Amino acid sequence: MMCAQSYACPRQLVIYRSGHVLQKIGPSYGTLRDWQFSEEGKQVVTQESSFPYGYGYALYDIETGHKLAEYSLRQNAPKWVQFAVAQTADETRPSPPKAESQNPKPAAGVYIVKYSAVNKDKDEYADKGETSGSGPLHLIYSDGTDVVVPNEKGDFARGYFGGNFKGNKGEAIAQGDFKAIHLAEDHQTIGWLAGYMMCEQNYPCDLELVIYRSGHVLQKISPAYGVLWDWQFSEGGKQVVTESGFPHGDVSGAYELIDVETGHKLAEYSFSQNAPKWAQLDDRGRLLPAGSAGLQ
Repeated sequence: MMCAQSYACPRQLVIYRSGHVLQKIGPSYGTLRDWQFSEEGKQVVTQESSFPYGYGYALYDIETGHKLAEYSLRQNAPKWVQFAVAQTADETRPSPPKAESQNPKPAAGVYIVKYSAVNKDKDEYADKGETSGSGPLHLIYSDGTDVVVPNEKGDFARGYFGGNFKGNKGEAIAQGDFKAIHLAEDHQTIGWLAGYMMCEQNYPCDLELVIYRSGHVLQKISPAYGVLWDWQFSEGGKQVVTESGFPHGDVSGAYELIDVETGHKLAEYSFSQNAPKWAQLDDRGRLLPAGSAGLQ
């Protein structure tokens, strides 16, 4: 009983053989959500959770207890993770598919002139000039093409460690909304915060920043911790600045500077330091609109 819930949280994987405990394996963070043997019992794959903020996987050697590899949802799943997911398909979070836009695809050389995720059948503010909404996201290009980006499904699963949502444990849930939609200076790269009903609140939490270009998802960026509060393009769309923190209680958050092409973190900042040029903040500590200096 080490968690805030009224039930026990799994904090150790115990491997036992011939009357003796062979290994006790703890999570790198959060709690253990699931595990499977691999390589005919020579290795184990663990699935770890820091609910509601995402999942990670680790591969361990049974004889030594050494971690052999790890995987986060920012990468393409290696074979050892796919094996574990296949073994527990009824409960393990499915491998996330890439969200691709519906046809037609944008032609070469065209650019985005208008965008909106407002759903007139669901969103109360449909006629108030908003662009954020419950989706899908419509991207209108300069040649008149309307590319539709559907709500993602498969990046998160429901039913683990509480949460104000209903459904079968392990069931993949659909993205609840598109928020903070920003268009880069090239008018071809666009991004948004993807919200999911994965928190204790009765509204979606922003768990991914999605960067999209020319009909394809370029990057899916997770928060430094907690959820994503805000984000902005920087350096003409070559970089993004994210602001993360817990849904409630945090006075200040964490900021990261990330390369759009590679998804690599270039720098980070917290309020224990003086704000660098790439984290342009207002007097309340919130990110200013695009135009910050980027990493020098």
